[in-house]
Amino acid sequence: STLKDSKILSRWGSARDSLSPRSINVNQLQSAGIRNPEALAFGSTTDDLILLVVYVLVASVLAVGAAAVLPGQLGFFVPYLIGASSLVLLAVGSTNPGLLQGPKDAIGRLNPEYDRRLVRHEAAHFLAGYLLGVPVTEYNLNTPTGVSPHVEF
Repeated sequence: STLKDSKILSRWGSARDSLSPRSINVNQLQSAGIRNPEALAFGSTTDDLILLVVYVLVASVLAVGAAAVLPGQLGFFVPYLIGASSLVLLAVGSTNPGLLQGPKDAIGRLNPEYDRRLVRHEAAHFLAGYLLGVPVTEYNLNTPTGVSPHVEF
């Protein structure tokens, strides 16, 4: 007997082809029991701030070191070049933040809450799939091969 037949997972595999996307407003989310639906639209900016602060501090140390070590015009030009790289980081983060996802993930892994947050995130994908009746084909949190933890439908 399968889990669907035994009524444990009654929605499993019950997605219909007639399902289509629809707009949902804040009031509908609140009536569904979501306490703070405004928070769903914004991710955490903590990792962004940490990346920026760490980058600026490292760039500052490198610029001061370059000014002290490099002779003549190089000792003047290289620190300005290193300092300008912080502006490049801001520009990339503003225009195409996906390019900074690797460094942000590396910094995020330093946070002890990272693993719990990741498990919750993937569990939400799993739950959404179940509630929509979409069967999960793969679920993986332990990724020694370097593949991102994921839920596949």
